[in-house]
Amino acid sequence: LWTKWFGWSYAKTREQLVHRRIIETNNKYSPTRFAKSYRIAQDFWQEPLVLKEIPRHSIKHLDCNAIDSNVTTTTSPYRNEYLCAESHLKRFKLPDWKADEFNKICDEGDQDPKKWGDLKRFSIIAMNENQWWSKVDKNHRHHTPLTTIPSQIRKHIVHGVWETVEGWDFKNFQPSLLQFYRETGITTQIPQPEYNQYFELCKCGKLYEFIAEKMGKRSRDDVKKPMLTMLNIDNERMVEMPIYRCLAQWFPVISSIIYAIKQEDHRKMATFLQRKEAAIVFGQIVKRFANHKAPFFTVHDSVITTKNNCDLLEKIFEEVIEEQRMNTKKDKA
Repeated sequence: LWTKWFGWSYAKTREQLVHRRIIETNNKYSPTRFAKSYRIAQDFWQEPLVLKEIPRHSIKHLDCNAIDSNVTTTTSPYRNEYLCAESHLKRFKLPDWKADEFNKICDEGDQDPKKWGDLKRFSIIAMNENQWWSKVDKNHRHHTPLTTIPSQIRKHIVHGVWETVEGWDFKNFQPSLLQFYRETGITTQIPQPEYNQYFELCKCGKLYEFIAEKMGKRSRDDVKKPMLTMLNIDNERMVEMPIYRCLAQWFPVISSIIYAIKQEDHRKMATFLQRKEAAIVFGQIVKRFANHKAPFFTVHDSVITTKNNCDLLEKIFEEVIEEQRMNTKKDKA
């Protein structure tokens, strides 16, 4: 959990916790296959675990102007865009009277350790008590309490006192970023029919539906998570996944490019995808939208603003999508 909370600079925190014997290495997992795993030190196993609930009436620390931020020290090329996003954070709120509903959603997350129910509660409480953080990681992703809150809760966010918010994102975003695969040093040429079919499906937001149909799945939801997992895990496990076999059948060259990008180190794919995501979202969308002085926040590949600014945001998204499509065509030529 500490790794998840402090993902932008967790190493020093982890070292301190190990040194103070609060956590310890969990030797259950093999360090040759997985990253090191940690657990609460055995001395604390019998102590009661106290979980904090989201209060119905939060105490707003309105006089606390400091945001726990590393933005001013980041070497990312999008520093000004992060600062702009950071300047709007404290105007976004969640209604206190829906605390019971939010707690219920987080409780459901507790049933699945991968959903980090406690982290969601922690983020909501921090946000409603005006205790914000704003962190940029090594792949130029921007993390705030808003990026951790689940979508079921995020839709209740308001700006100021009552302004509702809406957002835009890219359809099939991570799979579509493979159109920039040459930036990883891969020179393989994708046959035009395969290229057109795959990226047209991405553009229309229908790639997951296509894969689901070919695999005999019920809906896009059955393949979205496996698809993203496939892109990011090591090749040894990836080639055993049914979704990879399906992709290799219908898009053989693109699947071989995915394999090649990760051949030396599977983490190279995450670096490539996340940095490209930041280049488009912050380097283009946010950069243009910020000129209009409208409030907004980001959740990785999406940008959210107030309803009265949604048309403007949509226009900018459409401009960038079209420019990316044209630039890719030029690169292929």
